[in-house]
Amino acid sequence: MIVGTIWIVQGAGIAATGSFMDGRKIWAVLGAGLFVAGSVSMVVQNRRNKQPK
Repeated sequence: MIVGTIWIVQGAGIAATGSFMDGRKIWAVLGAGLFVAGSVSMVVQNRRNKQPK
């Protein structure tokens, strides 16, 4: 999720770091997808850990 957030910020041009990713929307879109995948993964793991054994 952290990497996804960084990609969103760089792709949206919010953090000008001099990277090849700066201001390129594709990185913001990929970052959003990565963020969502990380969130879903965390929810699934939480539900698995809470199930009785």
